[in-house]
Amino acid sequence: MNGIMGYLDKINDTLEELRTKSAPGRSSNRSFYIASAVEQLQADAQVIARCCEHQRNVVDQVVEISMLAAHKVSITPSSFYVQQVVEWALERCEAIMKTKSVKFSKYMPSVPLWIHSDRDRFRQITLNIVSNALNHMEPDDSLSIHLVVERKNKNGIQFVLIVKDTGLGYTEQELAHLCQQYIPIINSPSSSYETGGLALAVSKGLTQLLGGSMEIQSVKYTGTTFTLKFDCPVAEQYGSVSQAITDALVTGLSLSSHKKVMVVDDNRINLQILVRTIQKSGYECAQATDGSTAVEVFASFRPDLIFMDLQMPHKDGFEATAAIRAIEKDGRRTPIYALTGYARDEYKERALKQGMDGYLVKPFNRQEIKKILYKHLEEKDMVERAVSHP
Repeated sequence: MNGIMGYLDKINDTLEELRTKSAPGRSSNRSFYIASAVEQLQADAQVIARCCEHQRNVVDQVVEISMLAAHKVSITPSSFYVQQVVEWALERCEAIMKTKSVKFSKYMPSVPLWIHSDRDRFRQITLNIVSNALNHMEPDDSLSIHLVVERKNKNGIQFVLIVKDTGLGYTEQELAHLCQQYIPIINSPSSSYETGGLALAVSKGLTQLLGGSMEIQSVKYTGTTFTLKFDCPVAEQYGSVSQAITDALVTGLSLSSHKKVMVVDDNRINLQILVRTIQKSGYECAQATDGSTAVEVFASFRPDLIFMDLQMPHKDGFEATAAIRAIEKDGRRTPIYALTGYARDEYKERALKQGMDGYLVKPFNRQEIKKILYKHLEEKDMVERAVSHP
């Protein structure tokens, strides 16, 4: 929070300096000052975005730990291949790897490893582990990832994911409490602190929830090795739909199609951000600022996916969803995702009972939105096209 407030002040200072130095008649270098200020503002905005993401991640991890402790975390199994999950996590860590000049290597089987489990939880676990490793690495340290299949047959797949770094590591005392509580870990000789236990505690709990195990070996100032073992069912569609998807990706089968999305939110800023993200992803987008208008737009626009705010004037998101479900009662069922600032379980349960398909708590980021877009607009289309493709 200090970072956010500090950089907002810095932006205001830059804007004031820009107004002064670029005023007509004040300087012959107006274009230089403007260009320099824009570059600085862009850099400051990126810092604020990282600070906001950090704050959001901390809140998410605290909520996740509370839900794990209360045994309220649910599992949603689906068919996916493990290599895709690992690549997804690596893509999101690419920037910090480049910044730190990390020496990276990986080994994964060339044949897709299809399993039936909770893909989103696997993504969360993998991203937490890789991100934690990078947070405790200095420039030019090494990071390696190995995916090893120990057993695979028609009954199940047993595999190991190993994440090894040559970073700063942990002492025996730190390691003993690493996945048990939120503790400060001294991250460098300059006494810069990073919180090591929070995300790892979540990862360990989720790994156990998926029937796996997580082991950590570490030597201070030498490095750390995370070993995650899983025993999962083979994907139900292994060798048919799943293989067809793989073939489609390999042969370059076109999967793009004309898809439409509707966004409903009475907050203009949230609406603009969502619409921009959806349009930049290549989809046609309609919008509404209240539930009554949303129902009217739905009837004429017929979107393939809807993002629906819950608290709105005239007709709230619950009522709008009920009206939409009534319209499409005898036809296609459109996926509807609830958008709200309320994280309480009763809101989520009510949304799902009302006929919604998912639930996002504000503030959300673009990756969450893109994941939903891919799931409902690309992945489903991918299956249908791949199966029908001769």
